[in-house]
Amino acid sequence: MSTNPAAPRPLRATVTALTAVVLLAAGYAAPAASAAAAKPSLASCYASSCTGKDPNKYTCSQDVRDLDVVYDRNYATTLRLRYSPSCRAVWAREDDGSVGDYFWVRNSDNNTETQHIHSGTSNRTYMVNDKDITAAACLMIVGRTTFTCTGWH
Repeated sequence: MSTNPAAPRPLRATVTALTAVVLLAAGYAAPAASAAAAKPSLASCYASSCTGKDPNKYTCSQDVRDLDVVYDRNYATTLRLRYSPSCRAVWAREDDGSVGDYFWVRNSDNNTETQHIHSGTSNRTYMVNDKDITAAACLMIVGRTTFTCTGWH
C-alpha cells in the first residue's frame, strides 16, 4: 500500500471515467437542450411557400442536390441550379465568381430571385417554387454583356 497521498487520485479519475462510460452505454447522456441551443432548428417550407426564402435557414439545404452545373472556362466560375426534393424548391449558386457577378433563378411561372456576389467568391439566391414546373439559373459575369444559363429542369 502506498503512503503517497496523490496515489488515490488516478484511481478516482479512473472510476469517474468508467462511470461516465457506463452511463453513456446505458443511454444516459447530457441534456439535449444544450445541443439544441448550439444549433438553431431550421424551419420548413414547401413549394410556393419557399419562394423568397433563404435555403440555408430552412430544411431545404439538408437534402440539396445539383440539377444542373455550368462551368465557364473563360472565367473559371461555376453556376449551379440547386434543388431540394423535400421542399420542391430551387435556387441558384455561383462558385469561384467575382465581386459584381449577377445571377438569378427563374421558374416557368416567372418567379425570379436575383443575387450579386458582394464579397468573396460565392453566393446564392433565395428559393423559388419548383413543384410541377420547371426552372433555370443564369449568370452574367461582371464586365460582360452576355450571360450563361443552365438548362430548364
